[in-house]
Amino acid sequence: MKCRVLREEDFEDAADFLANEPFPGSRDGWLRRFNHWWIQNPVFNESFIRGWVLENEKKEIVGFIGNIPQSFKLGENNVLANISTSWCVKKEYRHHSLKLFQAFLSQNKTSLCISTTVAKQLHSMHFRWGYKQIPLHSFNHVLFWILNPKDCLKYAFMYKGYSAIVSNLAGWLGFLPLGIVNQVRCKWKIIKNTELQIEEVTKCGSAFDELWKRISKHHSAISVRTADILNWHYNFMKKSTIKYHMLACTECGSIPGYAVYQVIENPRFHSRRLRIVDLFVEYKREDVVLALLNSVINAGCRLNAVAVEITGGIEWICQTLSSTRPFVRKNPTVPPFYCASDAMVSKKLEDTNVWYATEYDGDSSL
Repeated sequence: MKCRVLREEDFEDAADFLANEPFPGSRDGWLRRFNHWWIQNPVFNESFIRGWVLENEKKEIVGFIGNIPQSFKLGENNVLANISTSWCVKKEYRHHSLKLFQAFLSQNKTSLCISTTVAKQLHSMHFRWGYKQIPLHSFNHVLFWILNPKDCLKYAFMYKGYSAIVSNLAGWLGFLPLGIVNQVRCKWKIIKNTELQIEEVTKCGSAFDELWKRISKHHSAISVRTADILNWHYNFMKKSTIKYHMLACTECGSIPGYAVYQVIENPRFHSRRLRIVDLFVEYKREDVVLALLNSVINAGCRLNAVAVEITGGIEWICQTLSSTRPFVRKNPTVPPFYCASDAMVSKKLEDTNVWYATEYDGDSSL
């Protein structure tokens, strides 16, 4: 069994392997991902390791872990961070899985490595290799706003394994009390309009570069969000089964913030929800946060979505969102793990205030 670096000529075989494993996506879909992660990526260079594969005795690919380069502001410098993705090993070779995992964890040429959606059984291993969790405790919660109480109850019962008849009955019997609680509790419907304008964006321009300059100076640990990187990051999504939309808030010709959300379809339950994956706003602009939230919720209503949700992140943004009194549930996904090669930088990153971390930093939106 051999663990080696992934090469561009391996793309087709790796795509065949991943398409036959329990990951979503077709062979062509995986090839588009590879093209997006590395070939189209504006910060990729040939010295960067794309990932690793496991080969059996027949030189067949039976394991994979990807490595996505992402530009990251760490302290005063921009570095190339490593984002792990799509770790998968064929069932009969699972006892060799750690070879891939160790290949990613043992990188020492970069200043920052990030692992997201880490399974519970792997936490201790990350800690042994010097990794730490991003110190944003609000990541442990998901805030959500119910838009359709009847369907929300129905799908919740279906998710728990109840029959369609029982789930529909629960939806019909419970939607009135839940609807009343929802109206009393959630204040998003009475958010007042301001002079701020919200528009959907399909391409980012220089105003986004200015927004990046204004926000990045307040944080020592933040993924770069310049116009060219944002255009790359979300361009692929137009070809994805998950649709992404960017809403920009404009004010006197400048952009004080934006929100990116994905429309998540559940074919099994015939349901739809909106998930905000990036909320990037000038410091302490609560009015911008609320205006963007209101626009996403309105979009959810137009799309007949069950709910709008967002994972917790930046403390002041969470406090602003909490002022609308959303429902809150536990986040099944733990905060990302990170490892900085510089010990002094690593120590500074233990401070909650230096981070601006959202789901943008993981591999799920790539």
